[in-house]
Amino acid sequence: GAGAGQGRRGREAARQVARQGAGGDTGRAVIQLEGLLTGFTLTGGNGKSLAHQKLAATAVGAPPIEDPLPLVPEAAVRVIATLLGGKPPPPVRIGFPRNHVQVEVGDTTLLARLAEGRFMEWRPFLDRFPKPTGSVVLPCGVLKNAVAAAAIAVDDATRRLELTFVADSIHPAEGVMVLSSLSSRGKADVQEAVEWQGEDVQVSFDPQYVQNMLEALGDATPVKLALFPGNIPLKLTTLDGFLGMSQLMGGTQ
Repeated sequence: GAGAGQGRRGREAARQVARQGAGGDTGRAVIQLEGLLTGFTLTGGNGKSLAHQKLAATAVGAPPIEDPLPLVPEAAVRVIATLLGGKPPPPVRIGFPRNHVQVEVGDTTLLARLAEGRFMEWRPFLDRFPKPTGSVVLPCGVLKNAVAAAAIAVDDATRRLELTFVADSIHPAEGVMVLSSLSSRGKADVQEAVEWQGEDVQVSFDPQYVQNMLEALGDATPVKLALFPGNIPLKLTTLDGFLGMSQLMGGTQ
């Protein structure tokens, strides 16, 4: 069976799942077709972070795909993202002939063998988010540049970036976001004025995974960052259906 989907969003989603699939030991991303009547999702992960994107699609004579879901190798997802780079974005057809994924973009057809095994169990995470400790909405470029600048002092031994939010109950727009790192390389601090909605909070995470998620989004894209109690992953979302999660180091404080 096959589904026809969106070009531009498909390209961005493919880049996201490819980045997350390449970020760990699995080296693979999974494409899940949700019902085929309303759309499908692409999900990539590596055990420490996850990217998830919903896309609209039209079913073409195929029933929903059930578990085990097809696993598309990370390298194939990167090729798909490249094929979707045309302007205007071309229509996309995705099918799963026996043990393979077939992607038709314009006059080009990609056929790749599916990966074996089972993907990380990610779906329960989508239903386990309690009320957030706090959240903020920022342009992707602002958050991406702040993380990159603070990560300059991160070394391979620690891979740790501290993120602190301080709220201002009287003037919400005057809250502060601080990203900092300290290692054998030195110390780096980046501070941004933000409208933080929530309690004062501090978390630590590996910047590589957050950078991977932000890299494929446009700098002007509004990104909502939410933090939760305990060891629940940091959550990034956009208005068009992207969801990214990154594991914390030591939980929320």
